[in-house]
Amino acid sequence: MDTLALLLLNSLQTPIHEVYYINMIEILIIAVIAGIGIAYFAMQNPTTVSVTLASYHFFNIPLFMLVAGALLFGLLVAWIISLFGSLGNSFLFHKQNNRIQKDNQIIHDLENKIHKLEIENVRLKEKSSDTSSPPQKVTEYDHPSLLTRIRQAF
Repeated sequence: MDTLALLLLNSLQTPIHEVYYINMIEILIIAVIAGIGIAYFAMQNPTTVSVTLASYHFFNIPLFMLVAGALLFGLLVAWIISLFGSLGNSFLFHKQNNRIQKDNQIIHDLENKIHKLEIENVRLKEKSSDTSSPPQKVTEYDHPSLLTRIRQAF
C-alpha cells in the first residue's frame, strides 16, 4: 500500500479535531518550505526591473517581488474560481438535502398510512369473523367428481 493510502486510512480512523490539527501542521510546513524557496530565489535574483502597467510606470522593482506577486495573484485568481465551484456545489447539496428531507417525509407519511390500513384490516377481519356463520363442511355432493358429472349429464 502506498503512503498516501495509508495516510488517508489513518485519517479516517482518527477523530476530526486531530485531523484538523494534522492538516494545519501540514499547511504550516508547506508555508515554511515555500518561504524558504522564495528567500532562496530572492538571494539568487537581486536584480531590479522596470514594469509598465497600462499608463503606470514602476521602476527598480526587485525581480523576486515581481515573481512572488505574480504567484500570489495567480493563487488569488485560482481561489476565486474554486470559490465559484464550491458555491455551485453548496447549492446542489442544499437542493439534494431538501429533496432527501421531502422524500423522508413522504416515506414517514406512507408508513403511517400502512399502519392505519393494517389496523383497519385487523378490525374488519374481526368484524367479519363475528358476523359470519361457521364454515360449512364440504361434501362430495358439493364438488362432484368427473364421472358423477358425466353420469348426470346423460
